[in-house]
Amino acid sequence: MRDSLTKAGVDHPEFGFVKAADPVEASNISMREKTARWLLALFAFAVICTYALIFLWGWKKISLPDAFVHWLGAATVGQTAGLLLIIVRNLFPSHEKRG
Repeated sequence: MRDSLTKAGVDHPEFGFVKAADPVEASNISMREKTARWLLALFAFAVICTYALIFLWGWKKISLPDAFVHWLGAATVGQTAGLLLIIVRNLFPSHEKRG
């Protein structure tokens, strides 16, 4: 038993992906990953389309009201900030959530 411990007496787990022992849990993790990838792809598509509209408007290829373009830009920044906040909170949970 002492062989698997370091000098400090702490186990060092193997590096790599965490495998779920329960098949239902593994399925749940897989579903979450697929959902997250699809939502991020959809978000990226929406942001690219928004930038395309703003660039086309800037190059005078399309005609849009100034207020709409400003709102569209602000909404895109707000969505991006919200998504980044969600991602950072899930990557670095507070101490209360870890317990």
